Amino acid sequence: MSERKNILVIGGDSLIGTAVARSLVRERESIITTTRRKGRTDAIFFDLADPRLDNNLVERTRGAIVCAGIGNMAICEKKRVNTRRINVDGVCAVAKQLLDASVPVSYISTSQVFDGSDPAPLPDDPVSPVTEYGRQRAAVEFFFTKWRKLASVVRLTKVIESCVPLFTQWLDDLQGGKKIHPYSDYRLSPLPLTGVADYLSSIIRGEGAGITHLSCEATIGYVDTARILAKAVGADLHLVEPRTSPALPVGAVHLGGAIRTFNPKSVVEETIGRMVLNSVKG
Repeated sequence: MSERKNILVIGGDSLIGTAVARSLVRERESIITTTRRKGRTDAIFFDLADPRLDNNLVERTRGAIVCAGIGNMAICEKKRVNTRRINVDGVCAVAKQLLDASVPVSYISTSQVFDGSDPAPLPDDPVSPVTEYGRQRAAVEFFFTKWRKLASVVRLTKVIESCVPLFTQWLDDLQGGKKIHPYSDYRLSPLPLTGVADYLSSIIRGEGAGITHLSCEATIGYVDTARILAKAVGADLHLVEPRTSPALPVGAVHLGGAIRTFNPKSVVEETIGRMVLNSVKG
């Protein structure tokens, strides 16, 4: 049998997967990443629609993390059967292949496995998803309970980076003198991408197991976030016009019992600072 020395990042070209891979490289780990984009020479082609890894690759792997899947909540809601085939069937199949070979696997889950009735649900609390995205993640979590000694589940709140589509649209509109309409009843518990990636890389290296939470110390409103952005670009605060959200289920936005927490205002300000700087460079 080949020496197991590599860490496998499934979905290594996703937002979180890319950051995790960079963090692992900084720790001088030997990594292999996968991609579903054909023609890439720096990663192995792998598609959760056909979730079978090469056995030789599995034998060389000492730890893996699943960063692949469909993370758009609206698409999951609209195309439940197709997205479940990827997010549940595909993830469970590749995880089982690795776990059956005694390879520890880490899985990125979400606060959306809770319905939001508890403002700070704990890791051991019963799940109660109200969105299809949350139900799919909860289904994989249940599957992972069969391998408690090898499987790790990390539930995240909202990971934000300078490329967040909603923030980017707000930035464009404000710089163009247009009004933006953040939902007055929406809040988020923002996580910095680098901080998340560093924690995930430590989990993959065997420094944790079971279910853990990453969250902020508290939440911050969409309206406050929009106003921070407006101030950062020197826009008139009157361009921020709050609106009430549609009556749609959104699930939990915050998590309790977090192994590591962040300051929400600081995370938002740092992210917006990078956004504004990138827009000037562009």
